[in-house]
Order: sequence, then structure tokens, then C-alpha cells
Amino acid sequence: MLVRFQDVSKAFGAFNVVSDVSFQIQPGQKIGLIGPNGAGKTTLLNLISASGEADQGTITFASGIRIGRLEQIPNFAGDTSLVGEALRAFQHLQKQENQLREMEVAISDAPNPELLERYSKLQHEFEFGGGYSYRARTEGALLGVGFRQSQFSQSADTLSGGEKNRLALAKL
Repeated sequence: MLVRFQDVSKAFGAFNVVSDVSFQIQPGQKIGLIGPNGAGKTTLLNLISASGEADQGTITFASGIRIGRLEQIPNFAGDTSLVGEALRAFQHLQKQENQLREMEVAISDAPNPELLERYSKLQHEFEFGGGYSYRARTEGALLGVGFRQSQFSQSADTLSGGEKNRLALAKL
């Protein structure tokens, strides 16, 4: 089981969008949501992607599961390059990378056992999380959705609608 809904309800004001819904999604299943506007499709997707909260019932996720969601109209923050925007998917690794660099400077100035221990622990987390490969994986994902390396420095704001969707897909 990847996701399980048990008697889940969600309302917006007095309007019940989802009422007493129960289902589960198994690994390998293909799921489609079909219905008229206002039927609750987007609300269910928000609940599945944990970007919304149920008013009642329980939603259970498999241990360690990560759920990504491609928005219909991607919105990128600020004026960043195509590759810079794609790398935002790894902000946690970039933060760890910066902490490691700062610690390296501190260690070179005045090494001490406590700092070395913290550095070792952070370096292990960074490596285990893919810290030494995330840049190459990002570039591979961009190439995989049809971008050329010559486009990597292009501003994400100047992309067409289809290109923005491909960038959002690469970030996932």
C-alpha cells in the first residue's frame, strides 16, 4: 500500500467537496480521476500530495514514500536560469553543501574533535542523500526531457509554456 484514505472528508466553507471517501493505492496501480468541475479531483490530489489537510478521516502513507506533483501551470520563483531552477529541487542538499564548506573553513582555522565529528556526520548525510551526484542527475533530467545543454543558462522566465512544463517535470 502506498496511500490509504479511510473515511476522509474535506469541505470548503459549507460546501462538502469530498465526503467519507475510502480507497487505497497499491504499488504499480494506474489511477485516473475523472469528473466534472467541482467534483473534488484537485482536492483529492492535494490530499494525496500532502499539500492539503483532511477535515475528517485518516490518510496513511507508506513509510519513506515521496510524492511529487506537476502543477498545470508551473510558477518559478525569481529570475533564475533553467538549470538553477531545476536545482531548486535539491535545496536541502545545497544547504548541507554550504554548511560543509563553512565547516571546512572553520576546521582549517582551528580543528577540534567536536567540529570534526559534526562535519563527519553531515558529510555522511550529504553523501547518503545524493549530494555528490545531484547536479549531474539534474542535468541528466533536463536533457532527458528534451533541453539542450546550450539552454541551461537561459532564464526560466523566458521559456514557453511547454518548456516550463518540461522543466517542472525535470524538477520532479
